[in-house]
Amino acid sequence: ISDVVADIITNYDVDGIVFDDYFYVQGITDDMDEEQYQLYNPEGLSRKDWRRNNVNHMVRDVQTRINTIKPYITFGISPAGVAASSLVVAAKYGVDPAPVGSDWQYDGIYSDPLAWLKDGSIDYISPQLYWAIGHATNDFSKLSPWWAKIANHFGRHFYSSNTSTFSITELNNEIAINRNADQNGTTGSVYFRTNNLAQATINGLKASSYQFPALRAAYGWKVAPEQSLVENLAVAGQNLTWTYDNESVRYSIYAVPKANRNDAGVFAGSKYLLGISYPKNYTLPQSVSALTHDIAVAVACPVVAKHSDR
Repeated sequence: ISDVVADIITNYDVDGIVFDDYFYVQGITDDMDEEQYQLYNPEGLSRKDWRRNNVNHMVRDVQTRINTIKPYITFGISPAGVAASSLVVAAKYGVDPAPVGSDWQYDGIYSDPLAWLKDGSIDYISPQLYWAIGHATNDFSKLSPWWAKIANHFGRHFYSSNTSTFSITELNNEIAINRNADQNGTTGSVYFRTNNLAQATINGLKASSYQFPALRAAYGWKVAPEQSLVENLAVAGQNLTWTYDNESVRYSIYAVPKANRNDAGVFAGSKYLLGISYPKNYTLPQSVSALTHDIAVAVACPVVAKHSDR
């Protein structure tokens, strides 16, 4: 598995790697791994602990390989939506148990997401919270803040995985719950599957919760060199261009109305962010020009960023 990930990140220009919730086969019997259990269990672990430990080692090995090749690439997992509902399991990690739901993955597919968070072997967790607010057994409004708190406790990021089949009202309400839990580490939402989002739902989200673009949160524990400023920033009509000697970065483009150029929060949020570019050019909207706006381009990487403006 580590070799496959290494091949992907070496030969393809990807931003990150994500694993879904497939580990041991659900319903696995002792006969299915008896030989391996007898041969490769130097710590003398119980079969259940041994299986979970195998998964944990695999996750750690993938993270190590990524950091060796391209440390700016992020690695996360999208496990089942409920974990550590057991008081015993939660106590092992010094946290409160999940407030609702039942954790079937721990002894079902031998998936222990809190182990990856505690170990720091993933950058983010995106549990599959495919339930509505007020669900009888797996209430989104209780599970999402719990996951945010857990991820923050271990210093990693949390993105709730949301179903794309819900109404625009439900999705907006779920986004609001995540944003209200910001102090606990909620950094965004993932939709499965985005291709299944109705165009009307996409338009509704863009008109409500997602009116403005935003940069993904910085991964302060990742290794990344400090970047220099872009050079030769120029505007010709609506075409913005610049030069830079590093191809392994992306760029964030800002347009600040000249009347607001002294705004102390210019680069602290997404208020003036136009968008992201991978090539060294960007088409400005018709409402933006060098006459009316100060235009800046920042080298955006997971840890640090600097901006050049004109």
